[in-house]
Amino acid sequence: MLHSTSGDYKLWPEAHWVALAEQLGTRGLRCVLTWGNPGERARSERRLLEARGLRVARSLVGTLVTSLDMAGCSLTVTRLDRELIALWDAPVATVALRWGM
Repeated sequence: MLHSTSGDYKLWPEAHWVALAEQLGTRGLRCVLTWGNPGERARSERRLLEARGLRVARSLVGTLVTSLDMAGCSLTVTRLDRELIALWDAPVATVALRWGM
């Protein structure tokens, strides 16, 4: 599915993309989403997850410190409740990461 636009004002609502992916899936067709920049990639990944009943609550992408003794990447998938979301959104001030300050 090609979903790029020349401006954000032309974006089709994400719920429409999810519904389209679901409809194609019921017909045995596989969706392949493309992207040309990080924003389009994030939207593509969100749509594919939502079509499977999953929702991205928060996403951090970039050069971040996951562990002092670890090389590579880290992916965390968990079930969130309001308490965990509040903790996730709390202000952070570390050498490698700052937000909410």
